[in-house]
Amino acid sequence: ETIGALAAHYSRLGGAPSAGKAAGDTPAGRGAAFFEANCAACHGDAAEGADVLYVPNLALLEAAYLRRQLRAFRKGWRGGEGASTRAKGMREMAFQYADEKTVEDLVAYLTAAKP
Repeated sequence: ETIGALAAHYSRLGGAPSAGKAAGDTPAGRGAAFFEANCAACHGDAAEGADVLYVPNLALLEAAYLRRQLRAFRKGWRGGEGASTRAKGMREMAFQYADEKTVEDLVAYLTAAKP
């Protein structure tokens, strides 16, 4: 009974929702579509990251931190000269975020399952 209750509790917590769970013309839905097309190849379908690629689990990060880091890559504060190949690659990816709305949609998707 206890294990069943715990399993039910943890299944309701979830992680970063998949594109199917966050579909629609909402910030999280647009963010899911963007993530799937541009980020999932490295960060994983559920934003879980990949140790072998040294990419972080984005589903664990807070909204304010995600915003700061995405903006730092976009502005060249991260991933510039002397940075690792991974950071330079992320900087190039960050230039795809054409505007703040895209950043906000992506953050909405990544943090949708958090309280």
